[in-house]
Amino acid sequence: MKNLIVLFILFKCIPALSQDVQFKGIGPFVIGANLSEILEKVALTNGKVKSGLTFSDVYSFHAESKAGIMKTNYDTTSLMNAQYCYGFPGELDFTINNYEIAGIKVSKIYLIFIDSILSGFVCNVDQELKEAIMLKYGDGQLVKKLDSVACRYTSSGNIKYENTYSETASWKHDNVTVERYNSIDYDKNCKIRGYHTLTIQTKGIMLKLLKYEMDQRKIREDRRKALKKEKLKDF
Repeated sequence: MKNLIVLFILFKCIPALSQDVQFKGIGPFVIGANLSEILEKVALTNGKVKSGLTFSDVYSFHAESKAGIMKTNYDTTSLMNAQYCYGFPGELDFTINNYEIAGIKVSKIYLIFIDSILSGFVCNVDQELKEAIMLKYGDGQLVKKLDSVACRYTSSGNIKYENTYSETASWKHDNVTVERYNSIDYDKNCKIRGYHTLTIQTKGIMLKLLKYEMDQRKIREDRRKALKKEKLKDF
């Protein structure tokens, strides 16, 4: 009887223990970690840092699907900058094709540093990584959504309603938020699309960076219009 009580207490405590483990990163990519420490660890397996500028640079880099790391730079003259690259003061951005953590392959990693401190981490999530996250950190706070979307088949022109699905699991620890997002939906031509990402960030930083970029784009566009208008003063 005593043994049964001990086992009951043990199994009751396992979920609580998994929830007490603070989810602030995976492997060396922990929010708050220093830039030089992370690059030193990544360089051991992924080699020297390459340099890229445009969206197409990063697309080509990921298309190689080889081990590697690229530093992405924000270009104020480009309409298509590298993903998760915002041009914020003190921001440094890197992307990694593949990186193995505890025997698990993690792909399409984006690292966002503010003043040389890791503030944002994004990567793709496959089934193996999803299971590892759930095993170590539990299910998180789950939100599931079922919906439908209207689309038109290009071959027949017929309109059809397709079912869509999304699942968000989230964790919060101190000033760090984690979100694992999984969704299936369709574009306007009824082509299926899937999104499977993990985002770890200093609370609110991604929204702050996005707002900054949008504001700067508006400032540049207003300046462009003002200069164009100035040239037309004698028109």
